[in-house]
Amino acid sequence: YDLARFLSDPHLEKGTAGRLQILWFRERFLAYGLALLHILSTGQGVVMVRSPFSDMVFTEALYRQGWLTRNFMKHYKLVYENSNVELLKPHVTVYLDAPVSVIQDRLRARNNPAEMQSKNLTDGYLQGIKDAYDNILLPKMRKSGEVIEVDCTEPIEDVDVEVVAEAMTELDLECFSTEQMKFKDWWDPRDDWVADQRKKYGDPEYIEGLCRVSQPWHCPEVMLSQEDQQAFTDLYSTHPIFYHLKGWMPDLGDKTTFKLF
Repeated sequence: YDLARFLSDPHLEKGTAGRLQILWFRERFLAYGLALLHILSTGQGVVMVRSPFSDMVFTEALYRQGWLTRNFMKHYKLVYENSNVELLKPHVTVYLDAPVSVIQDRLRARNNPAEMQSKNLTDGYLQGIKDAYDNILLPKMRKSGEVIEVDCTEPIEDVDVEVVAEAMTELDLECFSTEQMKFKDWWDPRDDWVADQRKKYGDPEYIEGLCRVSQPWHCPEVMLSQEDQQAFTDLYSTHPIFYHLKGWMPDLGDKTTFKLF
């Protein structure tokens, strides 16, 4: 169940879109873990489009539309809260804000066939996403870090990006006490704190384990059917990525003629 299936799904009321939300949360969680490892290893900043923290705006909007079940929301919140508590929160959240009418105009201008043919990108769903940002996510992000809101009613130009970048350079992102709420995650008096964090986020099995939970048997709508499970097994057993080393997959375009280790 992917984005294309979501856009074309004629029966979202069955709650199957929960599969997509769990998949996206996991992907965003793992990507964020790699970003933290990069920051702690190099001192360089990382810019990400969305994160495991902002993932919840989509589930809230789907639930508001009646497209996710109550049981699934309980399951998702358990995963969301127990996983994200292990992550260092972002220093800065940049929120690009625009009315739903403007977003719909830009979707039409983009003219993506899958989006144009979809009946699921409704005003109600898009407004639900915006409301979840405004009323739930951004207030939390303001407590733990800085939030920069950008009015995107008009198309963004290079000069606007430069203004945002300049505003970010003027922010004070330091934390000097555990009593200070903003950036509290990033302050620790121990000399070996960075090394400890780097070790934690550099362990793939540990990071994957943080967002791994038991099967949601109480949410049958997101469980794989027997047919889906068989399709997954067939793919796993036949796809070249599972029986060739990286760079040695001719089926995927790798050139292996006269290639030596």
